[in-house]
Amino acid sequence: MNYPPLRSKPRVVPALAQLFAAPKSSIRKPVVLTYSRTNVIEKVGRLPSALFTAKEAMHLLCLSLDSARKICQDGLKLGLLVVAKRDGKLIFYRKTT
Repeated sequence: MNYPPLRSKPRVVPALAQLFAAPKSSIRKPVVLTYSRTNVIEKVGRLPSALFTAKEAMHLLCLSLDSARKICQDGLKLGLLVVAKRDGKLIFYRKTT
């Protein structure tokens, strides 16, 4: 039996290729938010475009610290905010737009 050289390109057998194909990542989990989407968009819209912490968001939005943290987490999930940097436990957020 003639075998191909060891350094030749591997041949793909179509019937076996589907067994080794990577699964498609189009299945996405729904985003679970603490607050409604419109409420989060409205609150994040009032935040500055510079770096800020949840404590600064608390003062700007007139909320409790826990509520401000949840708004920031929901903003992260929706893609409205990004984590700019971390300093120990302190998280600095920045708006994406």
